[in-house]
Amino acid sequence: MTVMTVTAIVAGALFAIGAVTATVRLRRGPGALDRAAALDVLLAITVGVIMLAAALSRSSVTLVVGVVVALLGFLGTASLARLLPREATRGRTPPPDAAATAPTADDPATDVEREGR
Repeated sequence: MTVMTVTAIVAGALFAIGAVTATVRLRRGPGALDRAAALDVLLAITVGVIMLAAALSRSSVTLVVGVVVALLGFLGTASLARLLPREATRGRTPPPDAAATAPTADDPATDVEREGR
């Protein structure tokens, strides 16, 4: 066995372990953001497997496929990042805004602080 073969076997085993753990996270959830992160990890593992296949086959076409899959995954993750915060907070009360709880100019405590008393 060559060094490349041993490296490919070890990398394949690590990819398999990562895919299993990401699949568990995908199934258990609990929320949409957890599932989106698990899908992103699965996509990264898929790109890694494609690149490993490109290294083993020494094919430049496989490299192009890996880059295209990575770019499509990035676009999918970016669009999910814009969509999910709105979906995740739907039906919940927003946290108090710092500007809403800050003292105003009409507040007597601010007048005392301004005058140095």
